[in-house]
Amino acid sequence: MLIATLPTLTGTETQNLSEEILRHSLVDGARYNTGGASPYTPKQILETLKPIADRYKKILYVDLEGRQARVAAWTPFSRGAVTLNRDFNIELPGKIHFRRGGWCDIVNALPEERKIFFKSHRTKEEYYLGESQSVNVVAKNFEVKGYLYGDDFEYIKAAVELDISHFMLSFTESLYDVVDFYAAYHEHGTINDLPNPQLVLKIESQKGIEFVKKSSRHFLREFRLMAARDDLFLSFADKRPEFLSALKLIIKKNPKAILASKILSGLLDYPYEVSVGDMTDITLMNHLGYRHFMLQDELADNFELTMQNWQKIIVPLLREKL
Repeated sequence: MLIATLPTLTGTETQNLSEEILRHSLVDGARYNTGGASPYTPKQILETLKPIADRYKKILYVDLEGRQARVAAWTPFSRGAVTLNRDFNIELPGKIHFRRGGWCDIVNALPEERKIFFKSHRTKEEYYLGESQSVNVVAKNFEVKGYLYGDDFEYIKAAVELDISHFMLSFTESLYDVVDFYAAYHEHGTINDLPNPQLVLKIESQKGIEFVKKSSRHFLREFRLMAARDDLFLSFADKRPEFLSALKLIIKKNPKAILASKILSGLLDYPYEVSVGDMTDITLMNHLGYRHFMLQDELADNFELTMQNWQKIIVPLLREKL
């Protein structure tokens, strides 16, 4: 199975690209990342995408934010302080990762103000931490309070009204996260009235890995796990050798698990070619047992090239017997 990521819906151009993605013969389904900034309401977005997905008989996944931590407002990196969008608890020592700034040591925090103070390093030009930019924190203990947040509730409501029942739960770390989703889902109807939601539990942190370890294969059989490698890899910043073991655990506990992120990364920069690393990565993941894949957001910007390479190079690799 191949799942593509749709662009954030902002107008006619992204709607047309979404249709191009959904109609492709190699694409089995598509994920809409609800974290992007859009001029449309959650219901308007899903009202636009669902008819397209239905037309081409493709699954539409609503990817909820869960406990994703983000920058709350535009902030100069040189200030050495950032306000997050969520309430949190933290025990130091720790460090915080910004998408263009890399890792920075945390020197203090004011959880009651959602603030983290960090040791910023010099850059050639002033760099701003963009509003809604995702961040990762690795500390002695770091906990985002609560699970569902913000537009998650509106997306769930809209999905129920439009008969959409496939969801991805970002940063799943415990059974309580799943229960939190079910509680919100069933606010809009009884168990008998609503279709049974099909859930993909995205494993993106070490706490998520601990949840997988403690869960039985029988329990996990009710869901699909996703090895969301971007954030998961960052969470192993101080334990990199254990990262591959985490990927092995996910597919062992859930043979239908999906592998996501850091796929065909060579297509993201010039000369926009599949690299040796891309090919060996897919081969290794296939050898571990991964048969289902999800393409990251950035590949939507050059979808045609991505699919040409997937068909020409990756499909033959996946067919090879090791």
